[in-house]
Amino acid sequence: MANYVSEYIDVDGVHYDLAMKDHKNLLDNAWFTVNQRGATTVQPWSIGVDRWASGDTAHTVNGSTLTIPSGTTVSQTLEGHDVLYGNTLTVSVLFTDGVIESGTFTNPSSVIGGTVTTVFVGNRVQVETALKTDENSWIRFKNISTSSISIMAVKLEYGTVSTLALDHEPNYSEELLKCKRYFIIADGDPVTGYVFTDKKAWFKLDIAQKMREKPVMINASTAKILNGSNGTIATGLEVYKMGETNVALRTTSATSLTAGSTFSGYIQVTDYGSGIPLSADL
Repeated sequence: MANYVSEYIDVDGVHYDLAMKDHKNLLDNAWFTVNQRGATTVQPWSIGVDRWASGDTAHTVNGSTLTIPSGTTVSQTLEGHDVLYGNTLTVSVLFTDGVIESGTFTNPSSVIGGTVTTVFVGNRVQVETALKTDENSWIRFKNISTSSISIMAVKLEYGTVSTLALDHEPNYSEELLKCKRYFIIADGDPVTGYVFTDKKAWFKLDIAQKMREKPVMINASTAKILNGSNGTIATGLEVYKMGETNVALRTTSATSLTAGSTFSGYIQVTDYGSGIPLSADL
């Protein structure tokens, strides 16, 4: 395992040549700019900025910077094993003071079942990976210093050279679209739909990006459909079907509506107002 710590950003001819090649960042929202949940303090075992989860201790979000207390971790779950399995990769971390720590490693190809492997140890951060039994994998960043650290960006790329120093903050719209495969807050004002004979009302919502799989609705039991006078006409929501460009939801109770009729109103969900939070996170 080859490690080095860079205390400055040095762009020379070699790095310039490498910048012209494809050194794609294999992590989503690696500059932490997408924060659909509006997270500021991220509680243990929760997702804050899109695609990034806390460990057993809370961390904070300051703009597009993650502030991580000593001993605390943040992680991203990756779809499948392909990114990590047996590959040679370089991981880099950019701190708010301009320091980059990076290291090259070859991820194990025989460790399956969630066994954690430490692949890089820097001065401030330790990086760990695991190939999970659910056929996904994850990468975890742990603060190993004695005080809090503030991280601006991270990068995981194929090969043996760190190119994070040459990167710029990515296009927000492109990152948002990638993140919406996993989490969307759909607009629930207004909604119109139809009431089935079982008194369950259903409606469709347009989505900008097909989600990874049929999502679940967060805080679904608190959802209400209200009419223009703020009266409740249905309660509880669940995801019914998912299409390429829309998601169909239905209520768990709509006893005040007439079977076979149409309805219109707006959604109210605890912590999300008229937004409808749909999660297909790993």
